[in-house]
Amino acid sequence: MKTGDAIKYAFTGLTVLILFFFAASGRIEAQILGVVLLALVVWSLYPNRHLESSILIIALIGVFEASLNINEFVFGLFSTYGGSGLWIILSGFVLAKGMEVSGLGKRIALVIATSMGCKPRKIILAVALASLAISPLGPSTTAKAFILLPICVGLIDAFGVEKGRSRFGAAVMLMAMAGNNICSTAFLTATIPNPISADYLAMSAGLYLDWGGWFKMAFPLTLMLLAASYLLVIWMFKPEVVASKETYDKVCSIRSDLGPLTRKETVVAVAFSVSLIL
Repeated sequence: MKTGDAIKYAFTGLTVLILFFFAASGRIEAQILGVVLLALVVWSLYPNRHLESSILIIALIGVFEASLNINEFVFGLFSTYGGSGLWIILSGFVLAKGMEVSGLGKRIALVIATSMGCKPRKIILAVALASLAISPLGPSTTAKAFILLPICVGLIDAFGVEKGRSRFGAAVMLMAMAGNNICSTAFLTATIPNPISADYLAMSAGLYLDWGGWFKMAFPLTLMLLAASYLLVIWMFKPEVVASKETYDKVCSIRSDLGPLTRKETVVAVAFSVSLIL
């Protein structure tokens, strides 16, 4: 056994003994302190075991009846899986994976990003609109960032600018980052906190928001923020490049490399459209 592993296991064992000592005291404050200490240790020392350690921590909180007795805890744990918000999140991840594997998300973003011509300011605006278009496709901003990143890199390279020294390059990347986060507020399916917030609004205020209701509430503000961020980006990083015939040909080649719509993309598009209608 390696020395590092031996120290880790010894430290874990010591923490478990401290937990037992606190648990034996019978005081709820001591028991919860022991659970918190154990959580900090296992989450720090075993980063690849977050699922198992989290289940253990939650179970210990229930056993010590920190806030619920054991029956209420078990009922609350399993009743969570009947919540609509949870299934919106799970189905959103499934559809997002389909968008990624089929290439449909990339196609949508790329078509929009290359459809407004080759003027630098229009490309920056197109990146913002591409962020808006792919926002409802899945609840992971990280996954959408990975869709946009290679497209932005290709658009920047089409102008032949020096990496790390171009205001145009900085503007494109900043617009992609800002657009991804801003546009995620516009759609219920765009990021995980949205359906969770909708559930809280329903429980606490009696305000029930479906996909359309959330859209009507959040979309106007999203458009204003997106427009403001675009104006701010081109003001702070005024593009120093101009379009040329060569640039136009490169941008067009990025789009033409996609080829025709595939069967996989069609299936995912139909599945997403039906889910959205339902």
